[in-house]
Amino acid sequence: MDQPFRLPGFKELELGDREVITDFLRRFPPEISELTFTNLFMWNHKNRFSWRVAAEVLYLMAAPIEGTLPYLFPPKGPKLDFREVKRLFQAMAQAGHPGRMERVPAAVAKALAPELPELVITPDRDNFDYVYSREALATLAGRRYSRKRNHIKRFTGSHDWAYLPFTPELVQQCLELQEYWCNLKHCEEDPGLRLEHRSIAIALRHADRLSFAGACIAVAGKIQAFSLGESLNPDTAVIHVEKANPELEGLYPTLTHEYVKNAWPDVAWINREQDLGEPGLRQAKESFFPDHLIEKYRVELPA
Repeated sequence: MDQPFRLPGFKELELGDREVITDFLRRFPPEISELTFTNLFMWNHKNRFSWRVAAEVLYLMAAPIEGTLPYLFPPKGPKLDFREVKRLFQAMAQAGHPGRMERVPAAVAKALAPELPELVITPDRDNFDYVYSREALATLAGRRYSRKRNHIKRFTGSHDWAYLPFTPELVQQCLELQEYWCNLKHCEEDPGLRLEHRSIAIALRHADRLSFAGACIAVAGKIQAFSLGESLNPDTAVIHVEKANPELEGLYPTLTHEYVKNAWPDVAWINREQDLGEPGLRQAKESFFPDHLIEKYRVELPA
């Protein structure tokens, strides 16, 4: 495998960096789903992240293994250093890569536009985050959720099931379910599913070191669904993983409903990440009626 591109002063992301990066994200809370240490670490095999701190600002870079050129993430710190952003873009260009920043929230894009007017800023709809009212998902009240309630009623009424908070003792069963799910979905034939499969396995195998709060649903004593999430900012939880045996009708909505209701009683919002432009995933996320979307932009320095 080729060596990942890395700007001078940037270091490879490692598990040992968790405390430093998590501290930055705690002091300067993000709104986009990508910016948690758990998410960065579980996808590091694909995105090959590197990072540095300059003038109390955290800079992150991704150098994906395939399909995408290197790009910066939006900086996190007390203020946006426009000169440093431009310098990093220019350093990327000098190394033969387009100066580029991805997953940029609307507020950051708006701040960059007048300060660096030469930048090209375009919306990245496939990566917009879906954000839901926690109360709506926890209660499923109202006519628009009647189909979800019916699916859940059919599942709960026809199975011996139990909701379980995730613990390290359940890791192996979750891994087995993920393997079963992948066999059903033929992950070996889909590069995206293969990458996701590895990411989920990494998260599960490092559960004792990562900061997620998970849940499982057991059917007849066997784990048939699990969800992994964590706090994103003071009023929002983000759900990184939702997996359920697709052969059990109604299990997916049951998992979402039970997890939000039990694991996140004290937040206002639930971020369920993006749809990646996949029609089926977009339909599934829209079926839970998001309150709003977190817009993200691509910012590029023209060659």
